[in-house]
Amino acid sequence: MVSLATAKEYLRVSGSSEDALIERLVTAATVHLRVIGVAVDPEPEPVSEAILILVSHLYRRTDRNFAVREQQVEGIGTTTYFDPKLVDAANWTLIRALTDPYREQFL
Repeated sequence: MVSLATAKEYLRVSGSSEDALIERLVTAATVHLRVIGVAVDPEPEPVSEAILILVSHLYRRTDRNFAVREQQVEGIGTTTYFDPKLVDAANWTLIRALTDPYREQFL
């Protein structure tokens, strides 16, 4: 998983006041990629880059509370997610190029 330190370096954030938000964004991006079938464990470098692109895009939005949510799922606990419609087409094209080789093949 992308570390907090790596995400903060990518975002060029130095203080610790945003740490909880950045960790939530990393988790949301990682979970989203896993849900759409991208192998995130172990995490290949292109997948890490895709996670950082998602984190950067979500972090820079002004409506952060709308972008990332936590939901209580019965039997599972709390999960963090974001609405993928909030990411523009150019970023999705890049993310797909980075992650397509690592998608699970379903027959």
